[in-house]
Amino acid sequence: MSKHLLANHLLIPRSQQRSTISDDIQSGYFNASYQVVSNEKTFGLKIGEHNRDLQGLHQSLGVTCSVFISIQKEAQTKISSELTKRKLKFLPGTDHNKKNVASSGILILGLGRDGSHELIERHGLEAAIWSDEDAIPKLILTR
Repeated sequence: MSKHLLANHLLIPRSQQRSTISDDIQSGYFNASYQVVSNEKTFGLKIGEHNRDLQGLHQSLGVTCSVFISIQKEAQTKISSELTKRKLKFLPGTDHNKKNVASSGILILGLGRDGSHELIERHGLEAAIWSDEDAIPKLILTR
C-alpha cells in the first residue's frame, strides 16, 4: 500500500499533526491480519479495504461502526467485563503479525471513533482498527 493510501486510512489524535509511533510500527499494523469470529463465520479485516462481511454485521446488528483491538489474554477478561457492563456487543478475534505470531482480539460493535480512542488509551493500547458505515477499516493511533 502506498504512503498516500496509508495516510488516508490513518486516524491520529485530533490534537496532533503527526503520530509519535514509528513508521515501522505503523507499517506492522497495516500489514497484520485481523480475524473476527462471528456466529456465521470467520472473516478477515484489512486496513483500507472495504469489507462486505463487516458491513453485513453492522447492518444485522443495527450499528454504524466498530473497533477491533488486540489485547493480551490477561486484559481480555477485564475489557470484556467492562463492555458487558456498558451493554456493548463484541466478538472474539485474533491478530496475526507478519511473523504469524497471534494475539487475542475483540471486535466491539457500535463504539464510535471518540469512544474507541478513549477506550484504547485508557487501557494503555497504542492502536486499534476502527470502521464506520463505509466498512473500510482504518488505523487509530493514540499518540
